[in-house]
Amino acid sequence: MAENKVYQIITDQIIESLNQGNIPWQRPWNLTNLPKNYVSNKAYRGINNFLLVHSTFDSNYWLTYKQAKNLGGNVKKGEKGTIVVFWATGKRTKNDDDSDSNYRILRFYKIFNLEQCENVREIKNRETVEENTEIEENLDIEWFIKSLKHVPTINYGGYRAFYRPSEDFIQIPSLSSFEKSDEYYNTHFHEIAHSTGHSIRLDRLEKDAFFGNHEYSNEELVAEMSACFLCGMSGIETTKDNSVAYIQGWLKKLKSDPKCVVQAAGKAQKAVDYLLDIKHEN
Repeated sequence: MAENKVYQIITDQIIESLNQGNIPWQRPWNLTNLPKNYVSNKAYRGINNFLLVHSTFDSNYWLTYKQAKNLGGNVKKGEKGTIVVFWATGKRTKNDDDSDSNYRILRFYKIFNLEQCENVREIKNRETVEENTEIEENLDIEWFIKSLKHVPTINYGGYRAFYRPSEDFIQIPSLSSFEKSDEYYNTHFHEIAHSTGHSIRLDRLEKDAFFGNHEYSNEELVAEMSACFLCGMSGIETTKDNSVAYIQGWLKKLKSDPKCVVQAAGKAQKAVDYLLDIKHEN
């Protein structure tokens, strides 16, 4: 299947969620209940997290048809799989000098929730994947913010919240300016996420981005998704109003650019990993 088709499939699922009044990247995630593969016990990341987290199943475990079969079980008759995506690496040969070059292309496959399967053997002595649950369970949000890496100076006061790349600082109104403390901390995470795009960090911000244009809206989506991850990790709920106007705005955006939600989710995951100083082997 062509890569553009995969982007469209994923975007259609996000659009369906938006049509139902849900904003997938604005859900409080509990680290202990992240969608995970049943066999590897590893949490799904990036866009796959957003595709699975709104599942109606009670179990947070997923597996492929082959994995269920290898564990002595099977997928129940009539059950439909859920799509997740991955980046495949291939090689192409250049015609000029016959040298090879690598390329990446988006692919998808289907998985099934554990509740959609039967007779699957229980995995005992499951290897525990390291997750930083201590912060969520034992440390308050102020400490969590201070523990984040690579965060620029945060100034408090005024009536606007913003990140200024030219001077590399964050401005947050005082706590008394907010109706709820959750909104106050969610604002921190949103602006901190923007700061990861600076050229001295992840070098994501576009120089010509301005309010309302393509680059700006893509960056806002990255910041919103990142903030939602961080809210879940620190134990607070996201508080953005799921207004009709807000949802319709994102529907228009996603319909015009099917790739944006997949790309934004990957960038958001990278931003959060950077702030938590988590390194992954490729």
